[in-house]
Amino acid sequence: MTPFKVRPFKRLVTGVAGIETVEVEGFINAVNFICKFYGLPFSIPAIEVGTDHRGTYAMIAAAEVDLGEGFRLVITPEFEEDEDRGCQISVERSGNGSLQIVSIYFDSYGNCNGDGRGEPVY
Repeated sequence: MTPFKVRPFKRLVTGVAGIETVEVEGFINAVNFICKFYGLPFSIPAIEVGTDHRGTYAMIAAAEVDLGEGFRLVITPEFEEDEDRGCQISVERSGNGSLQIVSIYFDSYGNCNGDGRGEPVY
């Protein structure tokens, strides 16, 4: 599968009725794209790190990774109606019989162009 381009970002993701805002941040180190969800860093191996006319980027692959302690990282394709394929990076957090999901969306240029929040499902 073709890798996805992602760029550094910082967003506040708000839940339903403004309850529990989560700060989500992504940045590049030498060989990884690091996403911080719930204040915890999750390392995503980069296939390539580079710079183009839009700035620094990392190329990452689709993945589903069990991170332990109730966390799971999921990277999937995201299709826009009028654009090429981008990607979605999500962290799923399960515990106490519930599942919460926080997602960040990227366009085909690697720009963060949205976020989403799945409230607890019991």
